[in-house]
Amino acid sequence: MNQERITNHQLFSMVVLFVIGSSLIVGVAAQVEIDKWIAILIALAAAVPTLMVYIKLLSLFPGKNLFDILFLVFGKWVGRLFVLLYTWYAFHLGAMVLRNFGEFVNMMAMPETPMIMPILLMGVSCIWIVKEGIEVLGRSAFFLLPIIVAIIFIVQLLCIPQLNLQFLTPILADGWEPVLKGAFSTFSFPFAETVLFAAVLCCPANKKAPYKPFLGGLIAGAFIILTVTFRNLMVMGATLKQSPYFPSYIAVGRIRIGDFLQRMEITVSIVFVVGAFIKISICLLAASTGVKKLAGLNHFRSVVMPIGILMILLANGIYKNTIEMVKWAFDIYSYYALPFQLFIPLVLLGIALISKHKKKKANEQPSS
Repeated sequence: MNQERITNHQLFSMVVLFVIGSSLIVGVAAQVEIDKWIAILIALAAAVPTLMVYIKLLSLFPGKNLFDILFLVFGKWVGRLFVLLYTWYAFHLGAMVLRNFGEFVNMMAMPETPMIMPILLMGVSCIWIVKEGIEVLGRSAFFLLPIIVAIIFIVQLLCIPQLNLQFLTPILADGWEPVLKGAFSTFSFPFAETVLFAAVLCCPANKKAPYKPFLGGLIAGAFIILTVTFRNLMVMGATLKQSPYFPSYIAVGRIRIGDFLQRMEITVSIVFVVGAFIKISICLLAASTGVKKLAGLNHFRSVVMPIGILMILLANGIYKNTIEMVKWAFDIYSYYALPFQLFIPLVLLGIALISKHKKKKANEQPSS
C-alpha cells in the first residue's frame, strides 16, 4: 500500500466527504437547540490543533502510517495492543456508519425492506472500492465532491423562501453548558474521526507533510456542515429538537416551489449515500491495514472481503432501533472515541518527540 499515491486534491476531497459523511443526515450537536452553529465553531477550533497532531506524527516518520508508528514508538508487544485497539475502532466506526445508512433507508424510504439489504448493498460496494486501493478511492472522491457540493448549493438556494432568521434567536438562551456538550460531541463526531486517515496514509520521504489538503478538507467539511445546520435551523426552528432523526431530510422535505418542484428529499439521500460510501471505505481500509500489520501479511487486499463481511454483520445487529443509535451517537460515543482521537495520539507524539530529541543529542555528542 505504501507504493500507492494520491494527490493533494484527492486527499482534500476524501477528507471533505469523510467529514460530512453521516453527520449531514444524522445531524450534529443534538444537545443544543438554536445554538448548534456556536457548538460547531468551538468544535472546529479544537479539531484544527488535533489534526495538526496527526500530521506532525506522520511527518516525524516519513513512509510510515499510524500502525507503523505505534510499533516503532511502543515496541512490538505494547504496539501490537494499540494497533489492535485502533483496528477495532476503525472496524466499529465503519459498522456504525453502515447502520446509520441502513436506518436511514429503512426509516425514510423503504420501511418494509429488511435492514440487512441496504447495509449489504453499501457494504459490498465499499469492499469493492477498497480492494481496488486508495488511488481509486481518491479518484472517486475527487470526481464525486463537485457533484455533492453542487447539489448542496442548489438545495440551499431552493430553501431560501422557507428561511426565517428569527429562528436563530435568542442566542445562548440556555447558557453555555449545552453548547459545550454539543461542541464536545461534534469534535468527536465527525471532526476528530479523521485520525483514521493517519492509519491509511503516510508522508513520503523528502516531501512536505500534507497540511494544506488535510486542514483544508477539515475546514471545508465543517463549513458545509455549518451551512446545512443554519439551513435546518432557519427552516425548522425549535421544532428541529423535536425531529432528532435525520433533520436534513425533514428540512429539505419542506421545500415547495409552486406545484412543480417539491419532494426534494432525494437530494439529501444522494449526499448521504456518497458521504457514507467514502467514510465506510476509509474505515474498512484502516481496519484491513491494521489486520495486515497484526498478521504480518504482505498486503491488505487479502483480508478486505472477510473484514467487510464481518462489518456488515456487526452493522446489522449493533443497535436495537433508531433511538438506541441516536443515544449512542450523541451521549456515549464521544467518551468512547476520545482516547483514540486525542489521548493516544498526544502520548504518541510526546514520546516520539522526546526520543527524536535524545537521538539527535546522542548524534551531536561525538562531534563536539
